[in-house]
Amino acid sequence: MKLKLSFQADIYNGVTRQVANFTGTLVAIAKLPIKNVNNTEYYPATVDMKDTHGNVRKGTSCMIYKTSFDKGMEIGQDYLGSVTMEAGKEPLIKLTSGTGNGTRATMEDFDFQVAPAPQPVAQPAQATTAPQGNLSDIG
Repeated sequence: MKLKLSFQADIYNGVTRQVANFTGTLVAIAKLPIKNVNNTEYYPATVDMKDTHGNVRKGTSCMIYKTSFDKGMEIGQDYLGSVTMEAGKEPLIKLTSGTGNGTRATMEDFDFQVAPAPQPVAQPAQATTAPQGNLSDIG
C-alpha cells in the first residue's frame, strides 16, 4: 500500500527536493548512535508511518538525530516525521521529538476560509463637560 503524503518543494544547498510530514509511531531504536558523513550522531530506528488518511506502513527504517532523541522519545509513542525525496537518492525518513507527542494538525484537518477584513466602526462623539466662562471667573 502506498502512503498518501503531501509533498512540498524545498530548496536545500541549491538542490530542489520534495518533503512531506507524517505521524509515526516509534517501534524500535538502536542502543548506540552512529555518525553520518557530517559527523552528526543519529540512531537507526524503525517507525510505523501514518498518512493523513489513516493508512499505515509498518516497520519502515528511519533515523533519529541524537539531539532529538535526547529530548525524550519513547517506544510506542507517536512523533512528527518527515520524508525527503531527492533525485537519484533513496528517501530519507526522519523522526523528531518535536514540541510534543501526538498527531500534528495539517491544513487538511480544517475547513479553512479567509475571513473578510473587519470594517472600522464609527465612534460616537464624546460629550464634553468643560467648564463654561472665562479664566477671570476662577477665584
